[in-house]
Amino acid sequence: MTGPQERKRKAAKPSREPQLNCCEADVPKRAKQPPVPSTFDLLTVKETAGLLRVSQATLYRLLRSGEGPTYTRIGGQIRVHRESLRRFIEPRG
Repeated sequence: MTGPQERKRKAAKPSREPQLNCCEADVPKRAKQPPVPSTFDLLTVKETAGLLRVSQATLYRLLRSGEGPTYTRIGGQIRVHRESLRRFIEPRG
C-alpha cells in the first residue's frame, strides 16, 4: 500500500551524506587536541585531604614541601590532579 503516509515517511528520510555549506568545504580539518582534564580530574584541597584522611593543614604542608601530589593553581586556588593523587597513594617499592 503506497498511501500518503508512506510517501511522507520516504520523503522525511534524511540523506546519509554530510551537508557542507560553502565555507566548511574549504576549511581543512584541525589536528586532534590532547584531552583537556575535566573538572572531575581536579580535586579541591578539602576533597584531597578527606581522601587522604589528613587535615587540610597537613596537606598544605605536604604540597608546599613538594612531598605531596602535584597540583595546579586555578584562580589562586589549589587543585590536585586525581592521577597524581593516585600515584602518591600507591605503595612505593
